[in-house]
Amino acid sequence: MCYRYANGWADRTTLHRWKSYAQKENIGYQPITIRYDHKNNYIVAKVGDAFVPINTLAKMTAFSVEDFKEWIFGKNPQESKLFKGIVIHFTSFRY
Repeated sequence: MCYRYANGWADRTTLHRWKSYAQKENIGYQPITIRYDHKNNYIVAKVGDAFVPINTLAKMTAFSVEDFKEWIFGKNPQESKLFKGIVIHFTSFRY
């Protein structure tokens, strides 16, 4: 399984390195799932156990909601899609 992050894709080895580094440096991460419903043009995001508004995630990445949707699901997705990955935190903030 691969995980998407800001600059591309990470395999399990890279993810393991992040986890090891996170334990040493007190950096945290949370799983993220984003579902896009093409029929209703609706996005639902869950980070850890918390449902997070998509505009909040877009703002945290400095994207508009439309740009964030395109970054995750591609330009003009024609079907419903599911994204799974991780959010890496470099501060004590958690969702």
